[in-house]
Amino acid sequence: MGMLPVTDRVSERAKNLMTQLLECCKGDDGSFNGCFLFFDEDCGIISQKKIIPATLQVCTNYILCQIERDMERFKRLWEDDKNPCFVFEAYSLCREHDFSIPGWVL
Repeated sequence: MGMLPVTDRVSERAKNLMTQLLECCKGDDGSFNGCFLFFDEDCGIISQKKIIPATLQVCTNYILCQIERDMERFKRLWEDDKNPCFVFEAYSLCREHDFSIPGWVL
């Protein structure tokens, strides 16, 4: 599928994620000690494979990878059993993030 575009809605989700991470990284005294994500660079699966400083770009990539994995999973499930709920889920995900609708969904 390739990397999805960064839409306004994806940017908003990334900003919200970054805000939440920054809140979690504050010490009891309000100081900030740095914020890091543990994730597999392949596609945003949370693991202990790599520690990456949390930045807005990292949060954006993380969200895009999650969405892309969901779309690939929905496509695979649709191909396996032709259950239309997977097509509807993929369509909904595209509409939610302002992505174009893939041909297999149409």
